[in-house]
Amino acid sequence: MLAPFATTSASAAPSSHCISDYKAGTQCFSSEKTSAAYSSIKGLSWHPQAKNTNFAFHPSQDGAQLIVTMPASDKAIGDSLKSKFGTSVQIRYNGVARFQGGRTNDSSSHWGGAEVNAEGSICTSGFSVRFPNGSRGSVTAAHCYENGVGVASGVNFFGIANGKNNYPSYDMMHITGGGNYTNKIYTDPSSPISRTVTAKGDPALNSSVCTSGRLTKAACGGTVASLQGQVYQGGGWTTGLITIYKPFSVIGQVGDSGGPVYSPTGTSSATVRGMIVAGSITGDTVYAEKVSTIESHLGVTVLTTT
Repeated sequence: MLAPFATTSASAAPSSHCISDYKAGTQCFSSEKTSAAYSSIKGLSWHPQAKNTNFAFHPSQDGAQLIVTMPASDKAIGDSLKSKFGTSVQIRYNGVARFQGGRTNDSSSHWGGAEVNAEGSICTSGFSVRFPNGSRGSVTAAHCYENGVGVASGVNFFGIANGKNNYPSYDMMHITGGGNYTNKIYTDPSSPISRTVTAKGDPALNSSVCTSGRLTKAACGGTVASLQGQVYQGGGWTTGLITIYKPFSVIGQVGDSGGPVYSPTGTSSATVRGMIVAGSITGDTVYAEKVSTIESHLGVTVLTTT
């Protein structure tokens, strides 16, 4: 299991201990050793087999530690990192994967949080978006499909997946051409079982959010533990991720990738916060692309009106 953690602001640590990432922004650490551990982890240089494991890490809120999650089968690799950097790192032995596998059989007008599938790959739709030309579509995780693939939800055509660009740095793509898309997301088994998206915005650190995937369905009460989470898998990094943690709970599983992260508002509305892309195998931790990053990278706007 993972413990809650996030980064501090630039003013909380000397500028010499700050490292900039083009997507995640500036991350600052309380010591040179923690900064060195960050560079070693990102460079996959602390162990000869580091590049062959799948793992994720986040800075602690005080900038003193990097909390690393990796499979127990790679304990020797993790122990090597711990041996080199001591208390600057904390290792959690737990599998990490990009969630990929609904709300099954979602028909037009399409909602977010629905199952989408193609060629044996099952994922989740995120939320509806509007393109500059006024047309509508949806979004999902880029690791789910290649550009040009037609996806379905059960027996219903959901659209054509496109927009995958600079993956794995950006784990996102859009879906278009499947009929109409509306500003609803599935939130069952919660009450109500659906919500209308009326607002958008990146979450605040330590705020409480909900996730909604085709397998786990809606799961609320997760805490935003970091806004600078990072996942390494398949030869590359995905950075600048929302990290959501709810101990002893399941808030995401394989098949939930692409699903919305949201905050309930009022009795039946929601504010979109991001989109699920990965998480711990035990399900207590979810990593998600920020809504601001999705809008910027895909050139879309979250649909907040009917």
